[in-house]
Amino acid sequence: MTPFLRWAGGKSKQTARILSLLPTKINTYYEPFLGGGAVFLALDQGRMERAILSDTNQDLIATWKIVSTEAGLLVDVLNEYQKANTRDFYFQVRDMHFTDQVYAAARFIYLNKTCFNGLYRVNAKGQFNVPYDDTRKGPTRLYDLDNLQACSRALRRAMLYVCNFDILKPKSGDAVYFDPPYVPLSLTSSFTEYTPGGFGLEEQKRLRDVFGTLASRGVRVVLSQADVPFVRDTYRGFEMHEILAPRSINSKASGRGPVGELLIVGGPV
Repeated sequence: MTPFLRWAGGKSKQTARILSLLPTKINTYYEPFLGGGAVFLALDQGRMERAILSDTNQDLIATWKIVSTEAGLLVDVLNEYQKANTRDFYFQVRDMHFTDQVYAAARFIYLNKTCFNGLYRVNAKGQFNVPYDDTRKGPTRLYDLDNLQACSRALRRAMLYVCNFDILKPKSGDAVYFDPPYVPLSLTSSFTEYTPGGFGLEEQKRLRDVFGTLASRGVRVVLSQADVPFVRDTYRGFEMHEILAPRSINSKASGRGPVGELLIVGGPV
């Protein structure tokens, strides 16, 4: 299975390395910054008893829930959007708000697949404001039927929540993968507005405290972060693995390419 969403900072190309750091047998697998869910979808279902997936993005979690329970109806609506897709149609859909959860999920996926770089960004009012991607060539494929159905089946063993990372309470024998917004490479290049209010340095420190507490309680924890001095200092004493990861979002083409990241590990194997 692969993500049914494009997601800035998604881990599709790093899943093998991340999975190698998780236990071979997991009671409950947690992914609190779900996003596109690449790690959960790549994790062999036989390695875990169940999964608890969460994010603070309400629209994102609502979309995952519809994939889990109403994949067939979702495909019907996506087919409508596929036929109607144009630049003007994109902005019409972007300005719409649906009470019907299937249509809301279809809107989320449609905007995700046709917006610039699959970026998720909201303004101060929480309104999605990413422009249409005029650079894409050829028709946009909104979904892969076999993959979407496989994702739906996998989610039958998962519970989905809208909540902060520190609300859930993993226990010994569980495993957690954290993929929070990254600490910026410089203080002037911050991009953390995935949700209104962002995710600043104080939240990063709070996450470090949760990471350490879980590790001390026998929970295996793996966290992805930017390889910057703040992160190395904040997680000093924990096991760190250096990796190179692709960067696709930058206003200049010269700013795209491999960048240094860290996989930080705590707790028992």
